[in-house]
Amino acid sequence: MENKKKHCISIILILFLSILYVLPIIQTNSIFYFTDQDTAFHLSRISGLSNVFSSPVNYNNFGGNGTAMNLFYPWLTLYPAYLLLRLTGNLIMAYNLYYLFLTFITMVIAYFCMFKIKKNYFTAFTFSIIFSYASYRSTDIFFRGSLGEAVALAFLPLVFLGCYYIFYSDFKKWYWLTLGMTLTVYTHLLSVLLNAIFIFIIFIISVYFINNKKERIINLIKATMWTVFLSLGVFIPMIEQTLFVELKVPKGGVLNGLLVSDYLSNTLNNNLSYFGIGFILFILAIYTYNRRNYLSKIDIFIYFAGILTVYASTRLFPWHYIETTSLNVIQFTWRLTAYATLFLSYAGSISYTSNIKNNNTILKRVVLLSLLVVMIHTVSVNLLLNQDGKNIYDKGQATSVSQSYVHTDYANKESLNHPEVVRSKNFVIDGVTKRLDYSTTDSVFTFKYNNENKGANIVTPLYFYKGQIVEINGKKVESSLSKYGTTQFSANEGNIEVKIYYEYTLLARLSQFISFVVLLLFIWHLTKKDPSVYNSSATP
Repeated sequence: MENKKKHCISIILILFLSILYVLPIIQTNSIFYFTDQDTAFHLSRISGLSNVFSSPVNYNNFGGNGTAMNLFYPWLTLYPAYLLLRLTGNLIMAYNLYYLFLTFITMVIAYFCMFKIKKNYFTAFTFSIIFSYASYRSTDIFFRGSLGEAVALAFLPLVFLGCYYIFYSDFKKWYWLTLGMTLTVYTHLLSVLLNAIFIFIIFIISVYFINNKKERIINLIKATMWTVFLSLGVFIPMIEQTLFVELKVPKGGVLNGLLVSDYLSNTLNNNLSYFGIGFILFILAIYTYNRRNYLSKIDIFIYFAGILTVYASTRLFPWHYIETTSLNVIQFTWRLTAYATLFLSYAGSISYTSNIKNNNTILKRVVLLSLLVVMIHTVSVNLLLNQDGKNIYDKGQATSVSQSYVHTDYANKESLNHPEVVRSKNFVIDGVTKRLDYSTTDSVFTFKYNNENKGANIVTPLYFYKGQIVEINGKKVESSLSKYGTTQFSANEGNIEVKIYYEYTLLARLSQFISFVVLLLFIWHLTKKDPSVYNSSATP
């Protein structure tokens, strides 16, 4: 009972801190965004989830060309934002409330993951606030508007907990890694790749000094296989479409590390338009080094993993040997800062609360740190929102941009060479460009035409994917990819009404069903094999 009471107090404090975190944006009743960042993209994603359970394509977002974004960018963990939109009828309110919800979830996950490792309330609470208020996470949310990566950060402590159990502790609790990786799969695929790279590197290093190597490897494989089957509903439809037509996919970038001088100055200034670990973690990293004697060997290893990750994000690291490999898909070396933040937050929270026997002293230290973190965060966000390049969406603008924002990733590749058709929403009928009236719902694109030529070839400005259905006067006809990189079909002479819509393919539905069944089995496994998953206990 005492344990539950302490957890309840922690959760109430976390809720309060979550509100303080997003207060600078909620109280404005608008959405702040910066030029060339991702805010508009994710607003369009949210509005495009209205029909996601029945169709992978929404005609009222991403410019109206029928982008199958929901097949290529996982959406399940974003769906609560759409539910908030339905509940409030206000995209701004839904967007900002979702960030509140996300911050709360991030802090709760961080708290319980650390508690499971160290069984200490103060350490868990300290880790929760340091990680969730970290500069890099605030950069993702307030500057970049990178909603996908921000959600993926919420599950990073779960991935960490799973790896900790498999590599260093009770390897039978491999399912935490499965849970964290699966949630990341349904959120942000690039984060899945980065997670996998870090897991591989840390395992290769750890394998030389861990015990029970065979059992740990087996349970790592077990966690991986469960993750794969739970994720079939994402991977199979995406692979199916990629093999069906040639698509424009995001390209890797030139991997240049951050300048050390810029890194230091922006970190010390806690500049949220930069990509460093921030002032608090920088000071805490130095503090932890001075108190490294209070850390276990594993904790020290994790601490130096954080330091090396910071190093790897700078130009001191020889990125020129890697930038020509497939690893350039990560695009920016500063993405490693997420992992440096995780590792240093972990080690820092332990060093800050270790070897202090008086609980009142620890409580005062945690309160002092919390006040400092909140103050620096609030000041930094306000400074960011007064920088050049900041813009504001009001309610009408947010709704408008969510529908009109154009994004060409995962479009038919050839369509990029024909903006006169795609962007201008022109039709090409027997080689002649024409403007036609059309109407759309979320799921259906409709137009009428008086066809004077029998067997006329009609090219539309809509993208073409597997699962597309074209109806002419209520009868299904075959469609295909035109030389313009858009949908085309043939029509008989006379007045015609054309409806174009999508259904999930049989393979997509089958993969979703398999993942759902595996999820039920996974839940059953957790409840039958380890009922303690739902319980927490602490040492005095």
